Amino acid sequence: MNYKNLTHATIYKTYLISSPYKYGNRFLGAAYLLAASKDTWQRAKKAFREKRIFFKEIDRHGLTAYGYALLTMAQDIYEGTTHINLFDLSDPYLISDRALDLVVNAMIIAREGYEATGVNKKFE
Repeated sequence: MNYKNLTHATIYKTYLISSPYKYGNRFLGAAYLLAASKDTWQRAKKAFREKRIFFKEIDRHGLTAYGYALLTMAQDIYEGTTHINLFDLSDPYLISDRALDLVVNAMIIAREGYEATGVNKKFE
């Protein structure tokens, strides 16, 4: 699995390993995107409860365009909404190549689950 940087990998993997829950694939994909930005992660993790993400509780004020895009794409993957569509994803002025790479990785995680995350965790 590709990560934005070491910080992204550390935040994401540490969260998954330390959590007692077995998350659904869409949760895993959304959390991957949210962990890609330290600011977005700090805002979002407060909206994580048990096995759910409550996107309406995440403060969006003052987010960078990059953070807002990550948050919105994570919500689309998790809730099945369509705030960002394929046309938006294909526009390099709206979504950078790096952000697009992260979205593709998040979609792979949402399809394949833990196997795609690089986190080997056993559940009872």
